[in-house]
Amino acid sequence: MARMLNIIFVFPVVLMAGLLMVFFAKAQGESGVYCEPRVIDIETDERETIESSIKVANKLDRYVELTPLVIDLYSILDGPEQPADAANVKPFSYWVILHRGAVRLAPGEEQEFPLKIDIPKYAVEGTYYAYAVYSEGKNLADPGKISALNGQLATLIRFKLKKKMIEEAELSGLKADKNIFFKPPASFSFAIRNIGSEPVSASGFLRIYDRRGEEVENFNIEKDQILPGEESGVAESWNPKGGFGKYQAKLAMQYGTLGKRDLSGSIYFWILPWQLLAAFLAVVLFVFILFLYLIFRRGRALPKK
Repeated sequence: MARMLNIIFVFPVVLMAGLLMVFFAKAQGESGVYCEPRVIDIETDERETIESSIKVANKLDRYVELTPLVIDLYSILDGPEQPADAANVKPFSYWVILHRGAVRLAPGEEQEFPLKIDIPKYAVEGTYYAYAVYSEGKNLADPGKISALNGQLATLIRFKLKKKMIEEAELSGLKADKNIFFKPPASFSFAIRNIGSEPVSASGFLRIYDRRGEEVENFNIEKDQILPGEESGVAESWNPKGGFGKYQAKLAMQYGTLGKRDLSGSIYFWILPWQLLAAFLAVVLFVFILFLYLIFRRGRALPKK
């Protein structure tokens, strides 16, 4: 219903714009003063300065003096009309910058003038329409009166500011629960944080390598639809048979529909089963005691002087 009302509301404005363009074309044909292009059509998703130009030609046999100005026509916004961070929201015509001062053209002279659209950071996504007008003589007393444009030169500016789609995620807190595991399983955790403007899905593997660099285990990781501003955690555990020594856990994932991007990280950890460690310490202790015993026995066996 809202879309139908929007179409009903927009149609008369578009029709009026078309009739005005025909009127301007007729006026230009009669006056012998022309501007090109008749329509400037720009689409972007960046808040930056867009540069273009308008060419004005005098085909009359007399000098003409033209004054540039910009007149708002209509805007179709995709977002709120008053953004929360907009201290002073200004109409589209304030974004459009034409050269200052009157333009004097000799008979047969043609000049190209710069046109800039300086997009403010608070600009709302949508489609904006305005006329860049070259008025013969002084500025129009009331630029809001479209009917006052009789005989003027005009270029229709259609500017569409699109939503900037940002797919960006970051890896947060890849870690082993302990640096040394005396008893399996070894457990790991990490999180993926969405810091962009679009939902992201990530997939990849967490691989385990031993001290010789050989892969001993891998886990398939899938995370679907992490919403902007949210964080999704992952936890895995590994229960090796006979694991012992230093290991590396290496994460490699990809995300993105606009272009594949990587998430990666690695950590090191130890597995020292307490049974093996206790047996090792027992052997060391036994060797130490045996060593002391042999020294003591040898001392007693030496002849006394």
